[in-house]
Amino acid sequence: MSCDYCLHCRKLMATRWRDSADEIVDLVCRTFSVRREELMQFRGSAHVSFARQVAFFLIRNLSSASFPAIGVYFQKDHSTVMYGCAQIKERMEKHPETARLIAKMSLRVGTKREEERLAA
Repeated sequence: MSCDYCLHCRKLMATRWRDSADEIVDLVCRTFSVRREELMQFRGSAHVSFARQVAFFLIRNLSSASFPAIGVYFQKDHSTVMYGCAQIKERMEKHPETARLIAKMSLRVGTKREEERLAA
């Protein structure tokens, strides 16, 4: 039985969202042709920054990760993650091609998880 408060459950959730984050970062790197190291760097080109913001957005929306947890994962402040997510949301509203790309990437993450679940 699991609960919101027991240490075992919190550790399990932490592991699950980190696995999801790793999977999402790998997908973002492949999609945008950037290296993982570039995505994790402090600075980068506009292309890398956009890819990083997409990763923030997808991790936030497809996992149980909080803004502070995502910030720790990327070695960024939580407010940077919040800003990046807001930027992607705004861009999705203004640019349908961005919304389609995010939707496609979300489906790819979900499809891979379903395949893994069925194989187990």
